[in-house]
Amino acid sequence: MKHTLFFLLMSWVLVPAAPGADPIPSPPAAPVSRTVDVPPRRRPGPAKPLRVLTDSGNNFRYAPHRVIDPRPVAQQLRYVCHEAKILEKAADELFSREGNFANWHHFREWGILYANLPRLTGRPDVVPTETAKYALALLCDERYKEAEQILRKLAEKNPDDYGTMILIGAFSVRNKEYFPYLEKAFAVDPTWSVNFIAWQSQNLDLLQKLPEEWDFVGAFLPLLLQHREQIDFDAIPAPALLRLNKAIREKYFGEERLIRPEYRDQKEKWSSLCTILVQHMD
Repeated sequence: MKHTLFFLLMSWVLVPAAPGADPIPSPPAAPVSRTVDVPPRRRPGPAKPLRVLTDSGNNFRYAPHRVIDPRPVAQQLRYVCHEAKILEKAADELFSREGNFANWHHFREWGILYANLPRLTGRPDVVPTETAKYALALLCDERYKEAEQILRKLAEKNPDDYGTMILIGAFSVRNKEYFPYLEKAFAVDPTWSVNFIAWQSQNLDLLQKLPEEWDFVGAFLPLLLQHREQIDFDAIPAPALLRLNKAIREKYFGEERLIRPEYRDQKEKWSSLCTILVQHMD
């Protein structure tokens, strides 16, 4: 809906008047004064640094890459349908620990379409709905309760399945009860788990409609310290490394990069982890 309103507005602004149409009247000109007082030009202040954590510092800030697509909405929908198989394969790769963590264009739109296929087709069995992939699609559609129900069933049925562990572990942003699943996922594959959380935090808005926050970041970042000898930092995209580095700086350091008093005894380990992250950004 937002895209539709945006394009309608831009069309109204940019499309010239039709031949013979009355021109849009210009506002009356202001009376010209012989002397004009020009206010002194203020120098803009320094830009505020972009933050990767929420104001509370307890969670990653949802900040997806925004791409302005000039095509009409109908063409964008056609694109999502045309690329559905590719995007579905990308979703499978998130759970099979294959592929990469690129920000696929229109991935979230695919998830919304996939989640609603049973409604759109009138066929409840058109796609398997008791899967981690369908739960991921439901999260794209912000249907959190339905996704949680599926994830709980999957965890009870096969608690050692990595795809289930990592997704319900990511869902622990909303419910602290599920954080042990993220710890189990790290024990299986810490590198992929870091990548998944970094990807999820930028592509799925799990914080929306959240009644209260717990300190997810304060529990997640120590997992990097715990598994840093096993993590292949070269396999983590540079933008994700940058976000992690900034998260550590925002969480544990204050102004002028001074360690916050409550974390003074942890200064060396967080500083060393930041050094590792920076070294692998190139």
